[in-house]
Amino acid sequence: MRDLGIREWAALAALLFGGLLAFVFLDPAAGDSGERPPLEHGDAPPTPTVVPVTPEPASQLPTPESWQVSFVTITNGEEFAEALRAVPTLALEFERTPFPDYRDDSWKVVAHASVELGAGSSLFTLEYDCALRVFIDDREIVSRDNPDSVQDLVVTFPHESGRYNIRIEATDTAGPFKLAYR
Repeated sequence: MRDLGIREWAALAALLFGGLLAFVFLDPAAGDSGERPPLEHGDAPPTPTVVPVTPEPASQLPTPESWQVSFVTITNGEEFAEALRAVPTLALEFERTPFPDYRDDSWKVVAHASVELGAGSSLFTLEYDCALRVFIDDREIVSRDNPDSVQDLVVTFPHESGRYNIRIEATDTAGPFKLAYR
């Protein structure tokens, strides 16, 4: 039988060091400050009480004072804004096109409005029969393809206090066009 080599001595030293380290950190008497009695066998550790946070329901978005509405033609994939109007309410409905020189299913409406909001969550409803994209401060919140008939879309978004810009892009893709803010 040979004498112990360097590998064996290194392994024994590592094992001894690990045992000392474990004893220092796992010794229950070493860390007890005496502030609380040690747990008796069978006692459950105290658990904090978790109070569920119920989020406030979303409030109806105040009606914007006015909407900036632009009509955009789409030709060969390029978009050209051709008309801009300020309207007090967003309620647009066209059987085919808004103007005689527009081609059916090759145009869209871009509507902008600003609202001042307090912190919380707000919602508004759009009645639509078109392809639809909704943005709050240039961040897309929701998009929908053109439905087979008029649909309602409830848009909900959380926010801090401040002024927010709403942008709605509604594209005519088939059949009649409808976009209304409720």
